[in-house]
Amino acid sequence: MDYKFDLFIACSGYETRARYLVEVLGSKIIAGRKYCIQFSNYKDRESRHMNDQTFSDFGFETGEYSGNESRFIFSILEELLQKVERNTLNILVDYSSMTRVWYASILQFFKYKVIEGLEVNIFFSYSSSKFVIPPKATIYNRYVGPIDGFYTITIPNKPTALIVGLGYIQSRAYGLAEFFDVDPYIFIADSSSNVEYFKEVMEKNDELIRVTKESNIFKYPLDNLLFTETLLYSLARDLRSDYRVVLAPCGPKPFTLLCLIIGQRLSGIDVWRISAGEDDVPVDKVASGYLNILQLVLR
Repeated sequence: MDYKFDLFIACSGYETRARYLVEVLGSKIIAGRKYCIQFSNYKDRESRHMNDQTFSDFGFETGEYSGNESRFIFSILEELLQKVERNTLNILVDYSSMTRVWYASILQFFKYKVIEGLEVNIFFSYSSSKFVIPPKATIYNRYVGPIDGFYTITIPNKPTALIVGLGYIQSRAYGLAEFFDVDPYIFIADSSSNVEYFKEVMEKNDELIRVTKESNIFKYPLDNLLFTETLLYSLARDLRSDYRVVLAPCGPKPFTLLCLIIGQRLSGIDVWRISAGEDDVPVDKVASGYLNILQLVLR
């Protein structure tokens, strides 16, 4: 069975899993255009060379960019729209190794680009990784603030409700709660998908979890994004009438994607980015063999 798309966007960096989808399904994926975003740094790593070679072998166009750039994605999508001859557009995005800025910009583009009679199907593919012990080095955040296109420019006239997705970088979520000076709502990927990751998240966020009300703690299955999206959407929708809602995903990537989708669907929701950016400690992640694909339909 072949899978047909108008555009296939992937990326190449230092993570081995960046090429997993192409290695497994590349010969079955037919796309009008295939584009691989290459990170402008960490080019000397062996995994990067192997990733670049794999995407080249499968006929991808390439371009090097900083993880903080996004305008080039708008150009790629604009070119695609100019060539559309049907009323349906199918796009495959492998965001497994992408920065938040990159996959957020794809949603941002279509948030403000509505074409009468055109249905856009975006298939977001995520290759989960085998557990890797997080870096022990202290990582300082360079970016703490709203993601472009996912915040409301108004004078805050409501108290803040902070919804945090916990990751395994120590103190990142706790620092956010202190920054906003609120009792947060916290989302934790349960142990069903990766027991080691769950234990690490619980350990690294122990201080925050202990002071958070039990009613404000939500555990969700990472392999059931539709259930998780419904849970997160309902909470954000119910809170926004009385609060300024801030979604702050500290991990993992699929939860970040859900925050962005909800930020697109609900007005008045801010999505924040907490990142060390290019100062982050590179950790190679190898695909576990499990693909999670979420289809988003935009009309």
